[in-house]
Amino acid sequence: MMLTPLARRLVPQLKEFCSRAEGLLSPTGFDPASAEVDFSICANDVTELLILPPLIARVARLAPGCRLIVRTPEPYLINATLDLAIIGAPVPQGPFVSRELFEDHFVILARPDHPAMDDRLTPEGFADLPQALVSPTGQGLVGPVDTALERLGLSRRIALSVTRFTTLPQIIASTDLITAVPSRFALWSEVQAHCRVWELPFESPRFSMRMVWHQMHETDPAHQWLRGLL
Repeated sequence: MMLTPLARRLVPQLKEFCSRAEGLLSPTGFDPASAEVDFSICANDVTELLILPPLIARVARLAPGCRLIVRTPEPYLINATLDLAIIGAPVPQGPFVSRELFEDHFVILARPDHPAMDDRLTPEGFADLPQALVSPTGQGLVGPVDTALERLGLSRRIALSVTRFTTLPQIIASTDLITAVPSRFALWSEVQAHCRVWELPFESPRFSMRMVWHQMHETDPAHQWLRGLL
């Protein structure tokens, strides 16, 4: 096999073409100090309150040209166009990757002088009390606590469904409603100022808060940097 005259003339151009193609396909590094990237994150109000502030502060300090765009949780938002979703629910089916951030459990919030709340509260007594539940989509009336009660042959009465956790403290403080919330949320100063915290009178379901992303982002240097911060 011998190169034709045309092939010999094309060799220098082909070498340059192949070098440029390899450069396009090779992952480039990520310099946060000079980067200008928008990162989109799906998170509910508790995540915005308890998890995101340290991340926001670090991104502002290390990558001043980057922006964080927080979106309201909706099932259809967890897709390839979203960088990260922070959820306490099961990871959706599909080409997704996840990593656990921490584990949590549920506690009861009630107003400090609630007449039915004391250390003698039974599972039956808990189930009989009118309760508030958080459903981010505004469509759910059951949660993990209901599943735990079902195993005891009980069901609770949901008198109020709201879409945000952060509205609960003042609602609970001004009514006879009680609510079951993540224990980390119960440590928030606004909760502590308005409500008292009790343990559930039965074994609390535990859940994992996870960050979830589409696998197409797995090897992206900017995305790896953001996941590392979180």
